[in-house]
Amino acid sequence: MEQQLPNTERLSSIMQLRSRRCVLVLGVSIVCNVVLFLRVMQPRETHVSEFIRKEGEFQDLRAAALQAPSKLTDDESHAIPGPDETAFRSLDFQRTEKEEAIPKSDDEEEEEDPQSDDKDSVDNNREEDEKVMKEVAKENVFHDAGTKDNGTAPATTSPPPEAVPTDNPNWVFNRTAADEFRTLVEDATKTQEVFVMTQKNVQLNRLLKYEAQKYYINVTRDLYNWLPREQPFGFKRYKKCSVVGNGGILLKSGCGEKIDSADFVIRLNLPYMGNYSRDVGKKTNLVTANPTILKERFRSLRFRVNRETFLNYTSHFQDAFMYFSAFTYRMCTTLSFNAYRTVQSVKGKRTNATVIFGHPQHLALATKFWKGQYKINERRLTSGLYLAGTALSLCEETHLYGFWPFDHDRQGRVLTHHYYDNITMSAKHKRIRQHSIPEEFAVLRSLHNRGVLHMTTDRCS
Repeated sequence: MEQQLPNTERLSSIMQLRSRRCVLVLGVSIVCNVVLFLRVMQPRETHVSEFIRKEGEFQDLRAAALQAPSKLTDDESHAIPGPDETAFRSLDFQRTEKEEAIPKSDDEEEEEDPQSDDKDSVDNNREEDEKVMKEVAKENVFHDAGTKDNGTAPATTSPPPEAVPTDNPNWVFNRTAADEFRTLVEDATKTQEVFVMTQKNVQLNRLLKYEAQKYYINVTRDLYNWLPREQPFGFKRYKKCSVVGNGGILLKSGCGEKIDSADFVIRLNLPYMGNYSRDVGKKTNLVTANPTILKERFRSLRFRVNRETFLNYTSHFQDAFMYFSAFTYRMCTTLSFNAYRTVQSVKGKRTNATVIFGHPQHLALATKFWKGQYKINERRLTSGLYLAGTALSLCEETHLYGFWPFDHDRQGRVLTHHYYDNITMSAKHKRIRQHSIPEEFAVLRSLHNRGVLHMTTDRCS
């Protein structure tokens, strides 16, 4: 017994050690399971970060993306790009680190003018536009008709009546000029092919560059399945389109009936419709939404109460396409995906709206066109100019409402920034950092004077 006692103690210590190890392993296993459970229970929108990577991490994939696409299975064959899309895809991956989604210089843009057949008419139109711009500056309509050093649009005052487009019988639609400009815009921006992300202009499991950042997102199977197979809007399918801005000029304008008479109505940035139908109409075919609106108004749709508020707010757009610029900045992706899931969860029950994502290349091409063609000095296009240009590609006739950068109307009435808020124009301009609304207005005014489009800048009734 005396000889076995040490062995017994040794065996006991071994058993105790093994027991401790088992307890430790069990504890680690429990912790891992708890962590895994918590990750699964988190909202699905957090998965977006898994697809976003720094540009430097994708050098090999970036090079591979420039090569010919590999063969796909039969059910994926529709993802093969057409002949034009190869050029679009190469644009994404051939940009240098210093180059953004806007052109490097004005000289490069002039060399890349796509209109070779109609060069004479285009040159004449450009000279006419420049003449109008000089007249606007001479009249001092916008005080300095530009922006401050920080990009802020200057405050405006009541303009002289002769300095703005008028609504009188002398204005006539110039079909020839409109057709020429439509060709010019379409060749430069490829609206017919890349306005909306579809399964034909992106590739499954390939990288897509953000429009304003040096990041890429992987087109996963889930994202790919969310996209429509083809462009939902046809080229020149609509005879007459209304593009409705949200300017305070619309308040008490009585333009609702004229707006709704169009074949296709485009609205900007999820406007509040409320009881303003007499002034802004009821019809909506396409409404855009800056993803930051979801963050500011609906707390990023993170909670059920926020999603309910969003669905109630957008009840006016039940049969419309809801357009989100999901791939301009990384922060826009999660917000846009949340909107897609929120709408999709009640589609066919509470709404028939369809969420679509803008192709980042289209915004880049549109920015290059407008800033190059008209030398607009601003960091980013406004939604108004962007959608006006899009309508010029999609529609035979384009009519604009609610586009007015002044703080007074012709009758001297003080205007608010939006028709549905109480913020004055002069106060709002102090907060604008990215846009030069007066310069954009001058461009649209020149197109109005040429009969390319029509701007309603006074009361309709």
